[in-house]
Amino acid sequence: MLIPNSVSSNGDVVLWKRQYQVTNNASATYILQLSEPPGVTFSANLSGVNTTYAPGQITFTGIGPGTQVITILIEYNITNVALGPFTFQVDRLSGPDTNLTNNLGVDILETEFCPPDAGAVDDPFGCVCGSCATNDTPCSSCTTEWRLQAGSEVNCTVVIEASTGNYNLSYINPNLPASFQYHIWCINCTDGGDYQVSGPATVSVQPLFTASVVKTFVKEDFIPPLGDTSVIIANMPLPGETVFAYRNGLELPFTDYAVLGTVVTFLLPFGNSPFGAGPETITIHYFI
Repeated sequence: MLIPNSVSSNGDVVLWKRQYQVTNNASATYILQLSEPPGVTFSANLSGVNTTYAPGQITFTGIGPGTQVITILIEYNITNVALGPFTFQVDRLSGPDTNLTNNLGVDILETEFCPPDAGAVDDPFGCVCGSCATNDTPCSSCTTEWRLQAGSEVNCTVVIEASTGNYNLSYINPNLPASFQYHIWCINCTDGGDYQVSGPATVSVQPLFTASVVKTFVKEDFIPPLGDTSVIIANMPLPGETVFAYRNGLELPFTDYAVLGTVVTFLLPFGNSPFGAGPETITIHYFI
């Protein structure tokens, strides 16, 4: 029998155990001829005292007299699981055994392939030179590769080093954001296959340059008719910039006027207290 009866990865350990009942009239030597499959390596002979292991055979000395049980117990390491399933076979037992019909034996070690897993993670803070692997989980088994998803590049061209996940990005327009997607592959797996196991994950990169806004300061003066409540400025103010209003040189709080397009409307009509009777000077400061 084989313990366990199946393996899945290189480095797994297996025990091969077989027992034989032998009868003789004196202390005797028995030799088991073994067929050991490729892809496994002898690790330890655990058959007990008075036993000697050599590749392809194990020798038992001092057996008997009388009926005795001899046990083969050998430990192996799996070195190439892709060569499985593995056949362990006893070809012959030599020695003064009274029953030769039960000497031969075959045990089969099955292989079970467990698909690998991995985790590709979106990166919203990518850069021109970076690594897809920074936040990722590599393959649980096999060899990890990072591969660009064809056609996923937005405003860029990307080269990814498959073995490390390191990438280099070139902008098409450096004033615009860029992005690309990739998958994780597990290759050279124990069954000889390659598998796409995770993705697509997206790497997003901010613009290389931020276009600056050139602002122009505009100052306009008005002497509007008495009783009116609004003036019209010559230009549309720059969005997001504050429009400042003055009456007779005094800056007004924002609650005293409103701006809609190019029209500035005041809460109090012109010429009324507290600004005094008669014509007023209205000044508007803004940016375009």
